[in-house]
Amino acid sequence: MQRHAHTTPATKQSQHTVSCTSDIADNILTDNQSVNPNRYVDAPKLLEILFDEASRPSLRWLRDCQKRRAIPFCKIGRRVFFDPQLVKYHLDAKASVRGAR
Repeated sequence: MQRHAHTTPATKQSQHTVSCTSDIADNILTDNQSVNPNRYVDAPKLLEILFDEASRPSLRWLRDCQKRRAIPFCKIGRRVFFDPQLVKYHLDAKASVRGAR
């Protein structure tokens, strides 16, 4: 798993640290979604983008995945953001059930 940490220049009195975690940070999907592929979103918006309303998992499920570092996310200060395409790629690659051979 790669961990990227970037520190922005000090502004006035505070310094913000940006931390991103991903074991597939170099793989980006190219499918067409209604979301800008270079845009980070918060947790509720991520669930809205990736799942339809009838089958959407709970926010608690997403936070549990985040806590276990089972999905990639970026933390800017106290706020947590997700790249929808990267999370979708990760879920497709890691959470798919494969048939028996």
